[in-house]
Amino acid sequence: MGGKGAKVKGYRYEKEIEKDGENHGIKIVRTWCSDGRSAGYTKEVDLIAETGETKTLIQAKRRRKLSKTYIPSCGIDAVVMREDHGESVLCCRFNDWLTDQKRIIDLEIELKKYKGE
Repeated sequence: MGGKGAKVKGYRYEKEIEKDGENHGIKIVRTWCSDGRSAGYTKEVDLIAETGETKTLIQAKRRRKLSKTYIPSCGIDAVVMREDHGESVLCCRFNDWLTDQKRIIDLEIELKKYKGE
């Protein structure tokens, strides 16, 4: 898929990611024209997730089919993989990541209350 159709597909996926974040209480915003340079980052940044004090820069990739090798199977939280002599990367379900980020935000709020900030 190329051209306008791919652009529309990517835009819809980015909006889906924003809505998933919103449903978990996490602010995720699209960069203008899916170009991170508009927000002061590299051009590959499509979305920015604001989780408490931290910002996570996200590049959205939607494919017709993903290899089962990279998808965590039942009972597995994440898959860690790397190329020979490369850097390890983590693959997890997006909803699991959102749930974990929401827990972190809630814990940061509780900590601030405990410290009296």
